[in-house]
Amino acid sequence: MHTAARSQRLPSLSFGGYYGVSQVGGVGSHGNFIAQGTLSVPLFREAKLRGDTEAAQANLDAVNAQLDDLRGKIDQQVRSALLDVEATAKLVQVARSNVELATRALADETDRVSAGVDDNLPLVTAQATLAAAESNRVESLYQYNLSKLALARAAGILETQYRAYLGR
Repeated sequence: MHTAARSQRLPSLSFGGYYGVSQVGGVGSHGNFIAQGTLSVPLFREAKLRGDTEAAQANLDAVNAQLDDLRGKIDQQVRSALLDVEATAKLVQVARSNVELATRALADETDRVSAGVDDNLPLVTAQATLAAAESNRVESLYQYNLSKLALARAAGILETQYRAYLGR
């Protein structure tokens, strides 16, 4: 590329020629010939060549700026996905803890009803609380898996290994 650009500034020399026979009344009379040489010195092309060089450099700078911007966006997406994974992992821990507490509360309430100390209404409430805690745990696991998938996508793992996930 640089060699070609430099050679545009060099003078060029070309030669050409012609030889033929002139005919007068159908009879060849004598030979004609032309020898021609051309020397081309690119005096006024320098500004155009410099402009082309500066335009190419501007295009290169623009592409590099786009690349840096893309790198920044990818970094931001990966960091955001990592934070989402951490947050949803904590939600899963809280949901599991809530399920354990609701299970203990149900067991305590079942013992009270069995002992005849309490009626069925608190037992039904404890069962509903356990069902809600289980539902919240399932929802938090779903959000956790979505955040892991978003992290894999942001890190580029999903695009490179999706065939393994799909079994292809």
